[in-house]
Amino acid sequence: MKDEFENEITTSSIQAEKIAPEEFKELLMFRTFREIYSALIYLAISRQSVSYGEFARIVNRMLGEDVIPTQGSWLGTSLGTIFGAISIYEFSVGRPLLTVLIYNATTKRPGEGFLGLVR
Repeated sequence: MKDEFENEITTSSIQAEKIAPEEFKELLMFRTFREIYSALIYLAISRQSVSYGEFARIVNRMLGEDVIPTQGSWLGTSLGTIFGAISIYEFSVGRPLLTVLIYNATTKRPGEGFLGLVR
């Protein structure tokens, strides 16, 4: 069963340039967000990178249901917002951007959202 994450992901706390630790902790209350963050950490520890579609399949397996689309424009939209929040937080506490590990299957490069954050 989907949590209320999809509705909450558009909150202004994610749109901010910097996410406070308290706000990030609030996002971690949502199972979908936690699983995405955990999957990124796992990929970093295991020194792996995967396409957006494969990442969505991994997270869906962790959730036990298809919450994240595995292809199409909604894939980029849904993961992009979440990845942005994670990247902004990680950068604000001095850690590397985990989302660089996820790439477009065609171009083999990170998405435009990631490139926009690092510019």
